[in-house]
This record gives sequence, C-alpha cells and structure tokens, in this order.
Amino acid sequence: MLKKVSTSNIAIMLTGESGTGKTFLAREIHRSSRKNEGPFVHVNCAAIPPALIESELFGYAEGAFTGAKKGGKKGYFEMAQNGTIFLDEIAELPMDLQGRLLEVIQEKTFYRVGGNEKIHINCRFITATNRDLKQMIHDRSFREDLYYRINVFPIDLLPLRERIEDIQLLSSVLLPKICKRLEIEPLILSSQAIEKMKQYNWPGNIRELENILEKASVLCDNKIIFPEHLDLPTPPGSSEIADGFYSLKEELEMTEKKIILRALIENNFEKGRTAKSLKIGRTNLFEKIRKYELEEEK
Repeated sequence: MLKKVSTSNIAIMLTGESGTGKTFLAREIHRSSRKNEGPFVHVNCAAIPPALIESELFGYAEGAFTGAKKGGKKGYFEMAQNGTIFLDEIAELPMDLQGRLLEVIQEKTFYRVGGNEKIHINCRFITATNRDLKQMIHDRSFREDLYYRINVFPIDLLPLRERIEDIQLLSSVLLPKICKRLEIEPLILSSQAIEKMKQYNWPGNIRELENILEKASVLCDNKIIFPEHLDLPTPPGSSEIADGFYSLKEELEMTEKKIILRALIENNFEKGRTAKSLKIGRTNLFEKIRKYELEEEK
C-alpha cells in the first residue's frame, strides 16, 4: 500500500511520538515517488522563529523590508519545485499562516512576501506531527479545513516498544549509514546483541536506537557488535550484576568468543586454518562456532 501511495501525488500526514522515524519515512516516500529526481526540502516548523517563518516559507521580494536581499529570496516552497516539501511539526505553524498554507496546497500558487508576482509550484506535500490535531481543532488552535487537506492519507508510526520485531530490520538499515558516516569498516550485529536490544523499551524510539548503534560502533573492536558494546540498561532477570560486571563464567565466554571471532576473521572464516591457528581441533572449533553463533553471514 505504501508503495502505491508513494508513487501517487496524494498528501500524506505522518503522526507518532517523537523519534519514531517520521523524517526517515518521509525521505523514503520521496525516493519512491515520481518526483524523486527533484529536491526533498525538510522544514521544521518548530525551529523557525515566528517572525521569520512567513519569509522562510514563501520567500520575499526585493525591498519587501529593511535588510531584504537585492533580487529577493526564494522560500522553501520554491526550493521544493518538482520535488517534495516535508513540513515537520506542522502543529507549530501559526494560525495566520495556516490559511496561506491551505491556499498553497489547494491552488498551487502563492506570492512572495512583499511581492505581486504569482508563483506557481509543482511539489508534493508531506506533513508530520506528534500532537493531537483533532484536539487542537477543538481548542481552535488548528484550522479544520487545513487538517482535512493535509490528512488525505494518514500514516501513524507506532513507537518502537510496540514493534520490537522491527529492531533487526531497522538496525540493518541504520548501521551501514552510521559506519559510512563514521568512516569505519561495515559492522554487523550479533544475535545476542539483537536479543538484548529487544528486551529494552526504547523511550526515545528510532532516534535513540540510532544513538545506541553509533556509540556501539565506536566501542566495537572487531567487525561484530556484541551485547557489551550496547550502552543499555541490564534487562530484568539478566545474570549481569548491579555494578556492571559479568560473572566469571560470562567474562571467560566473552573473551573466548572474541578470540575465536578474531581468528575466524583473520582466516576469512576458513575453519581448518582457524582451528590450526588456535591450536584446537576442528570438531572443537565447530562446537564453539555453534555455541557462540559465529557462522559467517552470507
């Protein structure tokens, strides 16, 4: 369904708690759309001072006010021409500008601040909020007509704690991007690390997940992230004791796992050479690979 929506030009509104991935999804919708060769313009309505938001959105004409640039300035709507404009935190838009936004969405035209030339635009509108717009309509702080214009196809993003099964998929998307940003070799998550992540309730949602993975990528001293690299609270019932240390058995097993993994990587996961370098039998090595789930990812 999302693929069909992405390829249409329908207005989409993304809702959900802070950090649930609204910006990420908006970018993916743009990449899958017919306007993917055009710009993706992300506007955080909450981050623009009220005195500037009109000129930032609509631009301004030369001489519109003291200090205006010669020739005027394009606003975000013009920058999004033939692409997508993503109006994040749409609930923070002042009431007087909500009416102008409604006109832009309906008519696909507007005037720059201080200008008299009608500007035509062709762009896709995606909006997002973590607030209850229906309640805001009831409180008369959000226009009802604008709500129905931007809420043609609503998508509610569940908090991460309600879709724990997505942890592995989300991590597989985020981790390569983190490694590229940090300019380090690609990393993978061990099954034990994934299990530890599934036991956490993620109050900060995907934003927190990305932060945890980024820190783990720095702490990781090999190509695989293990539970000890994750800066997460100890899950209830875990054998990890309160002061942050592991039992002697767990410490020994983690050390053994690291040694075997390092040897496997150095020997390109060739079992015979790895067993020889570790000076253990092949059968013994196979048992430990199964125990620690160190099979090479295909």
